[in-house]
This record gives sequence, structure tokens and C-alpha cells, in this order.
Amino acid sequence: MMPSKHHLFFIYLAFWLALAIAPSYREDWLLENLLVFIGVPLLIYLDRRFTFSHLAALCLFIFLSLHAIGSHYTYSETPLFTWLSSICQLERNHFDRIVHFLFGFLLFVWFLRVWPFGWQINQVIW
Repeated sequence: MMPSKHHLFFIYLAFWLALAIAPSYREDWLLENLLVFIGVPLLIYLDRRFTFSHLAALCLFIFLSLHAIGSHYTYSETPLFTWLSSICQLERNHFDRIVHFLFGFLLFVWFLRVWPFGWQINQVIW
């Protein structure tokens, strides 16, 4: 059973607060989290207006969680993919590229719900 939207929000909030402690670069963290400071209250408002599906809420949860990880370490220095760089003998950490690709994919489901044309499609698909 998938957690409710409220549970996802509180899990994300706890995760975000844990990653807000001692980020690698505080100034970068603050700048990158402007999205969170502005976006999360806006998402709460939009959810009340459009009622996001559970799939859309889960995609937003994953998006925001990956963003929290990236902003804590900075995207190019995230240790989550350091092992992949060493195994594949890559010169740089590709967390930023993979996550930015996923951002587009994860936000697409949510975007379908909010965009007026997508609302009609959403009734059929989801």
C-alpha cells in the first residue's frame, strides 16, 4: 500500500531537515532550496485546488528528495554516485546529469495534472 500524501509530506520534511544539518556549502544550499521554500507551499495550495493523484504525489516526493540530496552535497559532489564513477572509471560524478533527467520525467506526471489540457488526459490515463 502506498503512503498517503500527508505521510509523504512528513517523511520528506524529516528527510529535508536531516539534510539541512551541515550541508557541504551553506550558501549553495540556501540558493538551491529557494525552490523548496517557494515550491512546497505552492504545491500544497495546488494540491488543494487540483487534487494530485497518488502517483503525481509520489513523483513529487522523489523529485524533492533527490533535490534535497543534491543540494546537501551539491549535485556534482554527491557521494551517492562516487562509487559508480570509480567503477566505470569516469572523470566526474554524473549524479547531476542523471537526476536532472529524472527531474523532467518525474515532473511530467505532475505537470499533466496541473496543465489544463493535461487535466482532461489525466482523467483517462490515471
